Amino acid sequence: MQPGQQLERGDYIHERVYQRLRDMIVEGDLEAGERLVETELARILGVSRTPVREGIRRLLQENWVEMREFGGVCVRRLTAQDLVDAYRTRAVLEALAARLACEKITPAKLEKLEQIVAGEFAALDKTDLAVTSRLNTDFHDSLARLCDNKPLLDALQVLGIHTVHYKRAIQRAAEADEAWREQYTSHALARIQDHAKIIDLLRSGEGDVLEDHVRRHVLETADSLVALLDLNRDEAGISRNTAELSTFFHL
Repeated sequence: MQPGQQLERGDYIHERVYQRLRDMIVEGDLEAGERLVETELARILGVSRTPVREGIRRLLQENWVEMREFGGVCVRRLTAQDLVDAYRTRAVLEALAARLACEKITPAKLEKLEQIVAGEFAALDKTDLAVTSRLNTDFHDSLARLCDNKPLLDALQVLGIHTVHYKRAIQRAAEADEAWREQYTSHALARIQDHAKIIDLLRSGEGDVLEDHVRRHVLETADSLVALLDLNRDEAGISRNTAELSTFFHL
């Protein structure tokens, strides 16, 4: 765990501490399986233990963290089934969000999505996988926000824990091994091209077609990522890259 930026005190300190703790998990400052120590987190964030304790309680409710067998709380480790289940649920919710977005789309909003996709192509062309992955998340988040439906957006946000560790581990493996990098690049290119297709459907106003396309897009992404996970498995044992992934998931 790396030191984070200390938070300013104020009326909303509990909310800011919760958000910062969640960001630390998403950004990898708190790794899967790492124990959350209230005193240490309070020191890093420059707050008392009370808002940290409240933040951890909320993280428990949202399944970002879990109780350890012998006491305490740690960042949740996920199974491959968790990932598949999360993507199946995301497929339904993101498809609905896209359909609702189709009713509210404007030229300015389309332009923002087009800029994200252009950035994705540029980052991938430079083999900048970290930026490519971040922009992929930006695209999906921006598309979902267009639906302007808070309960739907809240549900999608909670699902994020089921994919964030996995995507980061895949990215690390791709950066460390040429074979992984080629496979990951191919996967990313197909996803970005599909993002461009989603924009075309938004522009045309074909809500039914868009909803079906986004659902298939998310499910196909899951299939592709699971295939990437199994790239280096063989009967002789677990490869270096799969071993790294297994620190994030029970494989």
